[in-house]
Amino acid sequence: MDMKHVDVGEFGEKEKRKRGCKLEKNPQKYRYMVRLNEAENKRFLSIYGQSGMKSMSHFIADCVLNKQNSNSE
Repeated sequence: MDMKHVDVGEFGEKEKRKRGCKLEKNPQKYRYMVRLNEAENKRFLSIYGQSGMKSMSHFIADCVLNKQNSNSE
């Protein structure tokens, strides 16, 4: 039996192999869902189309986090 692929450390433990994707420094793990009626969806798609952004999720995050709230007055 050939055990060359197993690297045994000083105390007999196996060293961990790095697998999978690298972990992000700031993972985006929170998700929210909204429901729109037909009129709201048409308006949303129109505004999204005018924005020129390629990602709908980035567009929504930009609208929610970077725009002034019009109801603040």
